[in-house]
Amino acid sequence: MAETGNEALGGRMGWGRTPALVVIDLQLGFTDPEAPLGADVGAAIEVVNNLIAGARAAAVPVIFTTCVWSDASLVWSRKIPAQPTLAAGSKWVELDPRLDYHEGDRIVEKSLASAFFDTGLATELRAMDADAVVLTGVTTSGCVRASAVDACSSGFLVAVPRDAVADREQATHEMSLKDLDTKYADVMSSDEVLAYFADLP
Repeated sequence: MAETGNEALGGRMGWGRTPALVVIDLQLGFTDPEAPLGADVGAAIEVVNNLIAGARAAAVPVIFTTCVWSDASLVWSRKIPAQPTLAAGSKWVELDPRLDYHEGDRIVEKSLASAFFDTGLATELRAMDADAVVLTGVTTSGCVRASAVDACSSGFLVAVPRDAVADREQATHEMSLKDLDTKYADVMSSDEVLAYFADLP
């Protein structure tokens, strides 16, 4: 249970029967420190690749998302003026080449923070009979958190491996993990997720 000081919060969702691994926005616009919205998240990419390998070995679906600016992002761009740099066709929307992406893997394009908002992802996961999601990627306080809230609201069990997500600031990362573990997801290590994948029937 999360350390909240309040027994009314921080319960455990537990594991699902049929999970999917969602890799959120590990694109150059967020993973290249030279990008206006980028940061050094190489350590998280390495962990995500380990989880991808574990998921593939267990026949767990792997879904990648990318954030691509569109007219739907206009209001969001008032808070994040660099958002238009993520325009379709720019190098900043390309997946980081360090990522273990295979040709033909599913990529869900989104224009806002959540991987679930106006993307059809929840419907797609239900069609796969998925009852749980493991969320990885960037940023912990932004698109990962928004996706966790919407995944929980959509009825999925949510797991967030703390070493497979990253943010621009460590303090924001840690506070977001604490908040997620309190209200919207089970936060754990990637080793726990790998063990879960390995034990799936």
